[in-house]
Amino acid sequence: MGSEMCIRDREERYKEGHLENAISCPYGILKECYEQMDGKKIIVYCDFGGQSMMAARHLRKDGFEVYNIIGGVYYYMKEKEQNKSAAQHITKVDS
Repeated sequence: MGSEMCIRDREERYKEGHLENAISCPYGILKECYEQMDGKKIIVYCDFGGQSMMAARHLRKDGFEVYNIIGGVYYYMKEKEQNKSAAQHITKVDS
């Protein structure tokens, strides 16, 4: 779909588990990660979905096409492991 971006603040969380090919970019240094992104379409996520939604709104204002994983990465990964439709948790951010 595009670049995946892990917004979680601690590098340990990223090392514990992340989506394949995702880059680690804590919310506090979001703009520093722009050059690492592959294109203008981005999926953002965090542990529970709140922090990634804030990041998604900033990215959207800066011209990116952004999708947020509602409920966070753990919920998303659990749904995937159970062969459920995890895609329903990825929502396009319009504002």
